[in-house]
Amino acid sequence: MLHHTVRALRFAVNAALFLIALTSSSFAQTESVLYSFDSSGIADGTEPTSALVEDASGALYGTTPLGGTGCSNRGCGVAFKLTPPADKGAPWTESILYNFGSRANDGTYPGQFASLTLDKNGNLYGTTSSGGTGNCNPNSELGGCGTVFELSPPEALGESWTENILYSFQGVQGVAGTPLDGSDPQAGLVLDARGNLFGTTAYGGSGSQCTGNVGACGTVFELSPTAGGSWTEKIIHNFGNTSNDGANPYAPLILVENELLGTTLNGGSNYACGGSTDGCGLLFALIPPSTGGGKWMERTASVGPLADGATVFAGLVRGFDGKIYGVASQGGSGQCQDDLQNTVGCGVVFQVTPPIASTQWGPVEVIYNFTGGSDGGVPQSTLLTDKTGNLYGVAPAGGSCSGGYSFEDVSGCGTLFQLTPNSSGTTWSEKTIYQFQGGSTGATPWNIVPNRESGFFGVTSRGGSLTCNCGTVFEFKP
Repeated sequence: MLHHTVRALRFAVNAALFLIALTSSSFAQTESVLYSFDSSGIADGTEPTSALVEDASGALYGTTPLGGTGCSNRGCGVAFKLTPPADKGAPWTESILYNFGSRANDGTYPGQFASLTLDKNGNLYGTTSSGGTGNCNPNSELGGCGTVFELSPPEALGESWTENILYSFQGVQGVAGTPLDGSDPQAGLVLDARGNLFGTTAYGGSGSQCTGNVGACGTVFELSPTAGGSWTEKIIHNFGNTSNDGANPYAPLILVENELLGTTLNGGSNYACGGSTDGCGLLFALIPPSTGGGKWMERTASVGPLADGATVFAGLVRGFDGKIYGVASQGGSGQCQDDLQNTVGCGVVFQVTPPIASTQWGPVEVIYNFTGGSDGGVPQSTLLTDKTGNLYGVAPAGGSCSGGYSFEDVSGCGTLFQLTPNSSGTTWSEKTIYQFQGGSTGATPWNIVPNRESGFFGVTSRGGSLTCNCGTVFEFKP
């Protein structure tokens, strides 16, 4: 059976539009590990999957869904900073900014794509998939329904960062009489010009058409600061209120000409996805109301059937040509199999025209089918695009390496790839830029961002320290 329901992934992309000055010239395969996580002593983070964010000084910030000193067992996750060395070639320095689960009603477990958002004052915003004051899991260390938090830098050198919970989701199992709220946010946030934060929750809300159960479909929310320093939450869309709507958004949003664009893992009108009854996934656009109290209007485009791609974990990116690009982690013509030996495809890259100046999305068109071999497979990370129209991304499986690595039943340590359109944009060619080798060099890559040398920073959720296999932060230079 197709892995198409929301899974209990431990893994955790900043979905902003990355416009990078890379060219299609050949790359030397020069990957270097900047930091290896090692939480064998539990103090460090482990298994990073969310995208990094870089400040003006060149420091990198990120989250890990596990590790740290909060909670018990393997920790509840951390927010970390990597500082570049003063002397080129020297080691980078990691510092833990915050251990989640460090106090009562704190957020725990940053979600699968819980990248941090940096504002002009150096504050960091993010989400945790559990914790807070909600009542979703009252008898578990996974208690709470998730949070939105702010991390503020210290005023003096050597002091600690300060965490402030901006909002605790209450979920469908919240206190009696409370409105149906979101729960389990898995992605980072979008900050608009007015200081509002937008995000998604994988569960919660008032929709019931995805599974027949209220609160199982997810939401899109807005958080707005008030003059008194508090924040007000508003649900601007409940998924699953119609039979063809999306369900379970895992990926971050992007803001395009005042519209919010995103993806859902399940839902939509196509159900030919290996026997799944949850739908193949959906692309959505939310158009803001023309007046202050109006409703946001949703426009959708369904993904699938299986031959055309299914299961959309990753977010979207807008190219210079105005088209939207994304990946589906399953489907396509590849022959990858699930754990029950059903052929479910190896994933695809697709393009679509967004409904910015029209009434509907254009057709979802597959521009590349992964094979699960040297090109990679099971893509689950948002793409990057450059000024010449090339696309770049990572696949957590495929490639060639030893050591028995696999992801979603597809062997290999993962790849970094490039897609280049022909002069008319009608066909695309794929080039594998780098094949991860596992061990100390890292395996299972996630979510690249551009560096300052026409290359990339990224994370791997496996490999690195040989005593831990807890993942790395890497840099790739041309």
